Amino acid sequence: MRHKAALVVPVLMLAVGCSGPAPEAAPPPPPSVSTTAEVTFNGTDVAWIQLMIPMTEQLVPLLEMASERAGDAPLRDLAARLRDTHRAEAGELRALLARTGLPDVNPHEGHNMPGMVTPEEVTALSQAQGAAFDEGFTTSLREYLAQVAMVSGSETEVGADLQTTALAARIATDREKDLAELEKAAG
Repeated sequence: MRHKAALVVPVLMLAVGCSGPAPEAAPPPPPSVSTTAEVTFNGTDVAWIQLMIPMTEQLVPLLEMASERAGDAPLRDLAARLRDTHRAEAGELRALLARTGLPDVNPHEGHNMPGMVTPEEVTALSQAQGAAFDEGFTTSLREYLAQVAMVSGSETEVGADLQTTALAARIATDREKDLAELEKAAG
């Protein structure tokens, strides 16, 4: 299992478009990280947590904006529900990071990875109106949901920490449902 996990971390990083640490980023965690005898995180757990925190937190401003500005009522409602869900999940992810004992740094700072909403996207969408806003929001959210579902599914397959893999399983399932709801709302 340790060899499989060691292979998944680089695959996970490639899947999200991460080619290496950003300047001044913390070095990647060792393949096996353990903070106590009862809690064991492997490299996949840590990589997933460190990826999901910025992905989740960077989406929230877009969800806030869409919950107020989307022209289509089903999109506004979806954005409001996802905003609340993602705020709660960000707290769960930060609690997991605290349990790892690793510093609260973003090793993905400055990376433009698939599915990650960038501040530039949020700024551009803040200038859009009506159908253009709805279309841009839908595109960004679709990419985010698909990527998070895929990456979270990978965590469930080779993660070691039970709490982390349980959260990943819930998130993977929820993002698939959210994607179906988005397609229906955008239909």
